[in-house]
Amino acid sequence: MLVARLASYAWWWMSSPQFSPAGTEFFFCKYFPNGPHEVWMSSLEKGVWKEPVKAWSAPEPCPIPLPAGKILGQAFHVAANGNAYVTVLNGSLSGARDWGSAKLCVARLVKGVYSMPEELPGAINTGSASEMVSWVASDESFLIFSSSRKGGKGQHDIYISARSTGGAWGAPAAINLLNTYEEDSWLCLSPDGAIAFFTTASRGDRGYAAYWLDAKALDSVLPKRR
Repeated sequence: MLVARLASYAWWWMSSPQFSPAGTEFFFCKYFPNGPHEVWMSSLEKGVWKEPVKAWSAPEPCPIPLPAGKILGQAFHVAANGNAYVTVLNGSLSGARDWGSAKLCVARLVKGVYSMPEELPGAINTGSASEMVSWVASDESFLIFSSSRKGGKGQHDIYISARSTGGAWGAPAAINLLNTYEEDSWLCLSPDGAIAFFTTASRGDRGYAAYWLDAKALDSVLPKRR
């Protein structure tokens, strides 16, 4: 199995890339020690990915309502119908944040407006661990997330849960091919499902770093898309 690091730069804590619906752009975050967090992007032109550049447009607030005392976590992913799978935790943007309270939720898009996020059921949220969203299939047939739940190998491990045709989420399975004794998170797939990306802090890197691998290596744990 080939697992390759995406890049080697002075910055650290890279996030896994997120692709545009057309698959011609991808975005990722750079985390600098004692410095700013920045969004960078690359575009596909004539079959070649261009050198990444800092994203140029001004950021806008995410239009997802939240209860008082709650904030959105580090990552979210949007299904084809617009439903946003998000991490919600106790805290404030300008104050303390309780990552131990992080739970996976879905904010449904109804007539162009997002509903208040709803916690996913107990199969996903244990109540005693932090759960952080990574990626959801475009048809919402399965969900990939990171969790610090008991029974894992390390601090956060990567899990997958498949959804039945009736809408129930199944018991999560650990993706132990990638999980280590340290932090593992943010597994996502390219739009064509051919490449998997994830981040880990276990390979001698300074903090998290992003890696990729052929998604065929995960065929035993990834459901076929409906």
